[in-house]
Amino acid sequence: MAFAVGFLLTALPRRTQTPAVSAGEMVTFAAALIITTAGALAGQWLISEIAYAGVFLLLSQFAIRRFIGRAAGRRPPAAFVMVPIAALHGILGAGLVAAAEFQNVPPAAGHLGMLFIEQGVFLCLAVGIGGLILPLMSGTPPPPDLGSSPRESWKAIAYANAGAAIFLTFIMEQFGFVRVGPLLRAIVVAVGLGLGGGAWRPPGRTGIHRKLVWLATWMMPLGLIASAIWPDYRVPALHILFIGGFGLLAFGVATQCLVDSSGPATTGAG
Repeated sequence: MAFAVGFLLTALPRRTQTPAVSAGEMVTFAAALIITTAGALAGQWLISEIAYAGVFLLLSQFAIRRFIGRAAGRRPPAAFVMVPIAALHGILGAGLVAAAEFQNVPPAAGHLGMLFIEQGVFLCLAVGIGGLILPLMSGTPPPPDLGSSPRESWKAIAYANAGAAIFLTFIMEQFGFVRVGPLLRAIVVAVGLGLGGGAWRPPGRTGIHRKLVWLATWMMPLGLIASAIWPDYRVPALHILFIGGFGLLAFGVATQCLVDSSGPATTGAG
């Protein structure tokens, strides 16, 4: 989550040509992330999840002020519709995990909440942010602004439907569809990254980090498919998603940000 917040706090102002994050905002975000981790380590899940939900509320107000503010020079791409859907997964997941700490709340609530937090948040962020970062890293033109044409408006609707579909697959999995839920989720993610982000073709520019990011995009649906095929080995199968997908993606994108910092700033501006 710290990586995702760091990327969005950099990319959103650059894309919308608005002021950068302030020192006060940085301190607030850092404090919320530290409290989230410290609370989880101490087993204080109520405190941890309140702080975790606070991260998304802070991020939401940060984004909204830059999307609709008068100073905004550009709008985000259609794929960024997935970012508020990711926030919805995070806030609802945090609420369910916190509620599970109380008596008379079924344990299933906490399990569903963890699905939202562990997978829903980052799958939506990967598809949404991937719609911007993947074309830039592969050497293709960056996506247009949301609302710049009817085509972009339809793309936003398609991304919103993808986010809703991801959400519903967790409900399905919670109600016993342990094979169908992850398999449908894998299809949605593969289509979102493959067609929406252009990952159906390898990157057209050189650089090992670009190839690793491309590989990470396909490790995500692969991990979900493995967990669907072998539900008894769900945890080891999901290591493909978490380590090969989320982890490798973070290192690859971070490397691209370092490359941009020593040359033309293209990743966030798009």
